[in-house]
Amino acid sequence: MNNTVSALNKEDADMTKISVAELQVILPVSNHTIRRFSREDSKFPAPVIIGRANYFDRAMIYKWLSSRASAANTIQDSDVILTTDQAGILLGRSRAWVWKNITTNNQFTLVDLSPGAKSGKPKPYFIKREVLEAFPDLAAIAAQKAA
Repeated sequence: MNNTVSALNKEDADMTKISVAELQVILPVSNHTIRRFSREDSKFPAPVIIGRANYFDRAMIYKWLSSRASAANTIQDSDVILTTDQAGILLGRSRAWVWKNITTNNQFTLVDLSPGAKSGKPKPYFIKREVLEAFPDLAAIAAQKAA
């Protein structure tokens, strides 16, 4: 990775800080949306500015994600959030299939990544771990086809 935390000073070298690029691996959103979170959501962790780069506390990001999940205590420290399109690619299925089998299925935790509370109807985001646990065979078949 280009944006590693190796440039941090000694007291910040606890490896809990992640760059914007590393944050975007966890959250499938743009740089602009991350900046909007900082401005519009008081619960979003403030970045630590080191040089010209912003770094975020990993544990605080997951705590914030938990506050936006439809079910409490479902977000784990290694979870990655998926868009509808990413879930479809992961399983080799269409957006309509994802809508019917994941979005409207109360078995899955939905995560609201709308930048502000007044942004209207939230777009559905899912926890990758839950999708893989529910559909391991579909994920394996899609991975084989992609290889």
